[in-house]
Amino acid sequence: MKKAFNKELQIHFTKRKFLHELDRRERRRARKKAGFRKSYLVNSHPTFIHPLLHLLRKKFVGKNCATFDKENNRWIIKIPSVFSFIKNPEETLNTIYSLVEISKSPHPPSIFFDYSQLTDLDIGASAALDVVAFSLKEEWKACKLDYRFAGELPTIERFRQIVMAMGITKQLNVKGVNPSPDAEKYIVKFPLYRGYKQFRSEIGGPQHRDRAVTSLVDYLNDCLFVASE
Repeated sequence: MKKAFNKELQIHFTKRKFLHELDRRERRRARKKAGFRKSYLVNSHPTFIHPLLHLLRKKFVGKNCATFDKENNRWIIKIPSVFSFIKNPEETLNTIYSLVEISKSPHPPSIFFDYSQLTDLDIGASAALDVVAFSLKEEWKACKLDYRFAGELPTIERFRQIVMAMGITKQLNVKGVNPSPDAEKYIVKFPLYRGYKQFRSEIGGPQHRDRAVTSLVDYLNDCLFVASE
């Protein structure tokens, strides 16, 4: 009697195990067919949020002027002809805001910066765009994501040399885009101050701000020296 009971119990559990496995396979096939398979995979990329971009995404308000090029699968940010906080603040701020909006995408797109119509440049505006672009590059690189920056240089030679010498192509380390020897001689470069590198830290303290101010004063002195020669 005991042996018969154990045999029936064994058959019962074997049948339950078989049905469970069958149901599991059916559900797995259904998920795969419906295209939900990838949603159950854990993201293997480490999460890194650049503190500057985190702040801009929360606080910065503007108008997204970027356009999406479906043919080349990329965002185009057209730099206004007058890129200046002083002479054209609204368009300049909206240009920088467009890059911040694009940075919110979970899948890094290709970004194309069009400087072709540039006729007037504010170094402060150029540096602000460079800082945001460089911060975005650092964030995507830390997350091991694929990204691509491209663009078109200004048609006016003077601004073309400035952008190549100390603009976005210089800060993003674009290979093969170098200023002429004359530009290297007369343009005084001011390297971006990258501030505090600690993960999720505040963007610099008093010491870092003092260091940045000192670097700026030294830079202005260098400019005056070159101009006086």
